[in-house]
Amino acid sequence: MTDFYDIQQLVKLFNPPRDDDNFDSDNDNEENATKDEATPANPKTTKVNPYAKIELERQEHDITDDTILPPQDEVSSDWKKTPKWNISYRQKVTASDVFLQMGAKTPATASCEDMIVTIDLPGEHMQNMDIKVLTQSLEVSSPNFSLKIPLPQLVHPQKGDAKWDKDEEKLTITLRMEREFDFVNF
Repeated sequence: MTDFYDIQQLVKLFNPPRDDDNFDSDNDNEENATKDEATPANPKTTKVNPYAKIELERQEHDITDDTILPPQDEVSSDWKKTPKWNISYRQKVTASDVFLQMGAKTPATASCEDMIVTIDLPGEHMQNMDIKVLTQSLEVSSPNFSLKIPLPQLVHPQKGDAKWDKDEEKLTITLRMEREFDFVNF
């Protein structure tokens, strides 16, 4: 008998009586209302459609927002190959840097002044190449190859030099990096 009484006490604990005047009435409307409410003893579960489309919240600074990214020239060059390319760095070292070590230059790329991009373009001619240098990217286009790469450092677009090696069929582009003056770059 005590087991049944304990169960009733648990029901009262999880479903406390209301402060209404007719909390003991057996009205069907009130029973349906209490059955629909979610309680710890009877959590209300809703069925979720697994095939429903998920709505994503649009963030204020979403990367796909058209107002943040500038419009790009969409050129369809899917049929063109991407050539092999390499980026290296060069710094101007004087005798005082090597022998006297008076400067603050180090062998790291932070002390370099120039960025050298070499691109292998087999079967191409110098007359057929189009080079576009921006502060943050480099674009090279030819009849068979297309290359558009972001540059790891900011560069001066007007202070560059391009050389074509006809024997090795390599294009060498030397770009002057735009660096802030600090204790390493002065």
